Amino acid sequence: MTQNHTAGTLLFKQLKTFNESAVYFGQALEPALLEAIQDCVEDFCSSGSEWHGHFDLENEDWQLAPLDWLIEHEEETDEEEVSFLKQTHKAIIYIDYIEDNDDYWSALFCGVGTTGGEAGFMLDCDGKAFGGKNAWKRCVKQATPQLDQLAKLGFKNQGNGNFFLPVRLNGDALASTWEESGKFDKDDDCFQPVRDALECIAKAVPVFDALMNSCPVKANK
Repeated sequence: MTQNHTAGTLLFKQLKTFNESAVYFGQALEPALLEAIQDCVEDFCSSGSEWHGHFDLENEDWQLAPLDWLIEHEEETDEEEVSFLKQTHKAIIYIDYIEDNDDYWSALFCGVGTTGGEAGFMLDCDGKAFGGKNAWKRCVKQATPQLDQLAKLGFKNQGNGNFFLPVRLNGDALASTWEESGKFDKDDDCFQPVRDALECIAKAVPVFDALMNSCPVKANK
């Protein structure tokens, strides 16, 4: 409480500077960072034929999945023309955060959230494809080999059937990149952790496949 009181006092004393900084951060820096991360994910999905996704920067909605996780889609329509959101998947992966406190995405990606929150990729399984959410959670609890493998890859078991892979960006590297060019690009070195996380997700797909295949109720394609 004392810390918040002191922070409030300092902010009011420097209100003009704080306001200018907050507006600039919200209008320029945060969108630029999120756009670069989105471009990394889009590039990952478009680099081969095994992945597809939905990317909506304005609504902060980013989803992807292997095509093999499709349960059904419109047979008579070219697959590329069918909206990702109109298709059913056994599971999807999306950019998300945990333990946030209304923090900025940038703070969560850099590990400086006010309550220790993190940003990264969340795997969310469609419980209906496996007999319901509770059935899926029971299946996850019993899948010790897969849980161990996912933990080694860096995934955090959320205890609700979902798995979270944190992405940690370096604030100094972001600052250096912005100072040099005044913009972000998906190929910048500061976004290597995002690219590494996507490769990690690709490596984890066979593990998730084994986990889903271990469930007694399976999705029918």
